[in-house]
Formats: sequence, C-alpha cells, structure tokens
Amino acid sequence: MLIFFLFIIEGIICFIIKDSIVDHEVVSLIIVLINSLIVIFYLSMRIKEKGYYILITIGYILRLIVLFLDIYGRGYFYIPHSGSDTEGFFAQGILISNDLSLFDKTNMGAYANLLGLFFYLFGDQRILAQYLNTLLGLGIIVIVYRILQQIEIENRTKKMVLCIIIFFPQAIIFSGILLRENLVSFGLIMMTYYLIKWYKKRGNGNIVFSILFFGIAVYFHSGVVVGFIPLAFMYTFYRHEHNSFKIDLRSILMLCLFIFVGVFLSVKYGDVIFNKFGNTDITSDDFYKGMSSDVDAGSRYLNGLTYNSFYDILLYSPLKMFYFLFSPIPLNWRGFMDIITFLLDSCVYLVISVNLYKYRKLLRTDKPLFIILIFLLLLIVFTFAFGTVAAGTAVRHRNKIMAVLLVTWAIVIDRKLKNKAETKIQTI
Repeated sequence: MLIFFLFIIEGIICFIIKDSIVDHEVVSLIIVLINSLIVIFYLSMRIKEKGYYILITIGYILRLIVLFLDIYGRGYFYIPHSGSDTEGFFAQGILISNDLSLFDKTNMGAYANLLGLFFYLFGDQRILAQYLNTLLGLGIIVIVYRILQQIEIENRTKKMVLCIIIFFPQAIIFSGILLRENLVSFGLIMMTYYLIKWYKKRGNGNIVFSILFFGIAVYFHSGVVVGFIPLAFMYTFYRHEHNSFKIDLRSILMLCLFIFVGVFLSVKYGDVIFNKFGNTDITSDDFYKGMSSDVDAGSRYLNGLTYNSFYDILLYSPLKMFYFLFSPIPLNWRGFMDIITFLLDSCVYLVISVNLYKYRKLLRTDKPLFIILIFLLLLIVFTFAFGTVAAGTAVRHRNKIMAVLLVTWAIVIDRKLKNKAETKIQTI
C-alpha cells in the first residue's frame, strides 16, 4: 500500500508541474526507475524469507519487462491481448483527459474513466498508466503471499502457489499492458484477504474493507457482482465460536441489512453495476439472443448454441463453464499457439479443478472458508461463461479469478500434504 501511496504523491507533483514538463516520456521513465528501486528495497524490508523475496522480485521484474516490450517493442514483439482494446482504452482516456465533461460518457466504461483522470493528473504518460498495472500485479503476488501466511500454509505448498502466480503467463501479460484486468483481480484478491482475516480474527473493519475492494472489482467489471451473494452469506451465517453456519436472530438481522444494501445499490447504481448484462429481462427474446454463441471469432467454441428459456441456461451451464475454464480444448485447436495456450494456461485450471474436487473431503477446520470460496468462484465462472464464446476471451476473463482460485487450491493441497505426513507418522 505504501508504494501506491507514493505513486499518488508523484501524480500530484506531476499535476502541479505538468505544464512545465518538456518531455513526459523521460519523466515517466525516471518515475518508474525510482519506484522500482523503492519497490525492491521495500520488499527486502517486508519479506524476511530470502527465497520468497527473490521470487517476488523476479515476478516484479518480469512484469516490468513486458511493460517495456509492449511500449518499445512494437513491430518486433507481439504481446498477446495488446491490440485494439488497449489502443481503444488509451484513445478514450486521452479524450476524457482533454475534456472531463466526457467522464462516464464514453462507450468503454470505468477503465476509460480512470485513464482519463490519470492522464489529466499525470499528463499524457502511457508508460505510467501501464506501470500502475505492474504495481497491481506485484500487489496481487504480495497479497497471495500474505494470505498463505495468514492461513498457515506450509512452505512446500506456499512456494508452489507463489511460483504459479509469479510465472503464470497471463498474470505477467496483464501486469504490463493497458487493460483493466489487474484492477478486477486486485479487487478480488484484496476482498479475499480481508474475508480470510475476518474469518481468522473477526473485526467489523475487515467486513467493510472486503466489501469495499469487492466494490472496486465490480466497478471495473460488473460480471463479478454475483460474488456479493457468498460474501453476504458468510458474514450473515458464519459463527466463529462454532466454526460453522448458523441461523439465529443476528443472522436474520444481518441478512436484512445485506438485502437492503443490495437493493439500494441496485436502484441507485444499477446502470454501473449491471452494465455488462445488457437486457436482464429473462422473459425477453433479446436476452436469450444476446447469449447465443453464433459469433465471428477465430477461437470461438460451441458456435450455434442457442437459448430459448431459462431452463436451457441451466441445462447447458456445465458445458459452458467447462469450455470457459479449459478452452482451447484439443477438439478446437487451430495451430501451435492453441496448443501452447492449452498447456500453459488451460492445463493449470484443469489440474487445480481436479485437485479441488478430489481432495475437498480432507478439509477439517477450514471447511466453511473453502465452501464460501468455491461458491464465489463457481458463481463468477457461471456468469462469465454465458458472456464468453471464444477461447481468447475466456483466457482473459478467467485470469481475473486466478489468484483467488490458487488460494482455494492451497487450502486443500496443504491439507492433503499434512494428512499424508500424519499417515506416515502413524505407520512408523
């Protein structure tokens, strides 16, 4: 958090002197260099275990490399996902920065608004806008590390999980290019951090912060709004003294409060919260037509699949969720890049999903937490699955939940290894 605060201070300074800056690019590079030195020093102070410090620092450097390749390597290197969307966000951001009356009036949503304010404060400094994603990518790694410490995951599992989040190709890419993905991922993992902190230590402040960061994730992509249901369920029905879910007077009052908050936000900010859902009237033909998969995209899957009723949505949901999580599957491979994507991306989700199902019954004390995180993940996957019809888009959207998925996976893998160790001791 200190690094983000420093970045804001630099933004204020840039805003004050921006009219006198001759070369914005040089200023951007100086800020990135100074920040990088501070980041590396700060990490050395906060992370006492040398092995983890080295790993996290490598993760930061890899994300910086992608940033510079995307800015200066164009024409020589192609960074996946960097293209029409990134250029569209940049153009809209510049447009808003030159005329703040356009804020919230463009067709590219919340991220374009953020970039507009960013460029208004910093000046036309694209490097810094992308560097913010680099800092968010680092933040995701550090928060995952802190969560694993908080739930007392043993070193072998902790190192495995951190290596995945640090070296996962999509996580590296989205930390270096001009897309909103890391804002959503960061919001979700911070929500998870405060949820687990409340689960372990209680504290109403943790509830407030988890909902606040969840709100940030929703603001930048309304597809994750369904996560409010498991959050509300956890805070309403979980009882620390019993380590289980209970229905009592307190839970009924809390439930009423969450319903009131949900209805209030839906009425007052519904256009923002549900902007990705379009026509949400499930009795409308347009609603079902909008969910059909008959689109012109090279990596499309299940093309021609149509829906005529809510029953069809439920019927096809397992298939849609399967394709969303594991595409491009072998049946749809178009060439070498699809094979690489499957091996380096889809297979990770496949292995994790199999492990979550296989070892779920080994859980003891953290079973309520596991249930809520699985509930959260399944609802978000369900929602995104019906708005996604191409493997490229699926790869991009499912990365939003990768950090939370890894934390959930760490809980069951840690239990598996501890059970194995306990069994070995008993047989000696």
